[in-house]
Amino acid sequence: MIKFALARQYGAYAFVAALAGCAGQTSGGAPVPPMSQAPINQTSPTATQNELLQPTVTPTLVFTANRDGQGGKGGVLAFSVTASGNVAPAETITGSNTGLFEPDSLALDKNGYIYAASDSGATVDVFAPNSHGNAKPSRTIGGPKVTLGATEGLAIDPSGDLWVSDYLNEAILEFAPAANGNVAPIATIGGAHTQLNTPIGMAFASDGDLYVANRWGASIVAFAKGTHGNATPILTIAGSNTHLNAPFAVAFDPAGRLLVADKKVGVLVFAAGAKGNVAPFAVIPENAGAYGVAAAPNGHVWVALFAGSIEEFEITPSGQPILVRNIAGSNTTLSGATFLAFH
Repeated sequence: MIKFALARQYGAYAFVAALAGCAGQTSGGAPVPPMSQAPINQTSPTATQNELLQPTVTPTLVFTANRDGQGGKGGVLAFSVTASGNVAPAETITGSNTGLFEPDSLALDKNGYIYAASDSGATVDVFAPNSHGNAKPSRTIGGPKVTLGATEGLAIDPSGDLWVSDYLNEAILEFAPAANGNVAPIATIGGAHTQLNTPIGMAFASDGDLYVANRWGASIVAFAKGTHGNATPILTIAGSNTHLNAPFAVAFDPAGRLLVADKKVGVLVFAAGAKGNVAPFAVIPENAGAYGVAAAPNGHVWVALFAGSIEEFEITPSGQPILVRNIAGSNTTLSGATFLAFH
């Protein structure tokens, strides 16, 4: 079986193919399927690789929740989508006015509003577009009526509603677009039938169905658009063939493929419509904790690594990941990066 050894040097990866059994070699995660990988020359990129460094994406910034940076208090960082290497963030939201402490949840709406929550927090702070520095949130959702136990997952649906995962109460809460202060959710998904088990990251498919990562349930569950209450999922992805171990974040690429950032395995790419105990179409092995994933309009997969970097990959038609860029180093202030969002 072919295994990838990903050697990190000054924040860059060198892919080295090695013949070895890979079972049990994913930091406690499930073994990953065999893959082949073209090596990347870190000192003299080829013309093809230089072209890959110029993304054809519409967004200009990629955002991440930086849990352990900014002197241990954390913050929200944004980098140019053309940035690479040891670069400073283009934007940073951190400081006492923000209300954030070790944020590890993040989402952006179509207007550029930034939604963030502190680690295991019971409130959600919303920042105006282009917020920077020690900015005050434009509104904060929190209080007894919110009924939020502890969250590590946020998502915005096409209508602008905010969805918040509550891993403490095994529930998903939905709030109206203008929700502010001590307000009750407009709907909740929760109960034994939902199969929610430490729900964290969420993403909406093109048809409006909601997909949820069950971190300690080692599964993905999906609910039909408009589902509320103690509802049964319309599908579940789980089992030994999936290689799911501790899924944290989910996203969809333009082709409708499901991307799962599993903090013990890496990024798993499932074919559109995948369900059951199905093998992923592709795997991006990561040993630095994949805590965030997003897809750019050009189909490239971006990954947030908790150890302190953001990476971009191209997935070939045969399912091979090719590293395009790596943002890492002391200037980035990345430490504890979780979740990703474009704008």
